[in-house]
Amino acid sequence: MHDIELRYVWDTEAAEELTNQRDVTETVCGAMVDCVEALQADQGLFLKFPSEDSAAAAKQPDDELVRGIFLLRWSEGVPVEDKEFVTFVLENALQSGKEDPEAIGATAP
Repeated sequence: MHDIELRYVWDTEAAEELTNQRDVTETVCGAMVDCVEALQADQGLFLKFPSEDSAAAAKQPDDELVRGIFLLRWSEGVPVEDKEFVTFVLENALQSGKEDPEAIGATAP
């Protein structure tokens, strides 16, 4: 789970749902919160933390916590369907090995 990088997951999987994605790690992490990665998009601010404790400490009431170390801080007016899709992508990142769409649903021999 710590190998997952927001920019790689969403740049390829959720580019239509998260527009104008930009890495803001250097300006947000350390200065504002104890995160290790920060991605800004028109739809919100998305943060990755080094531990579940640091993510929980930074969580605000409307934030969505995913996989224990990711905080999704949505902007106003983001469609529920887009939030659900982006959350699904993050929850399932690296679950199939290398995010190979053909590997999804494959069964072991």
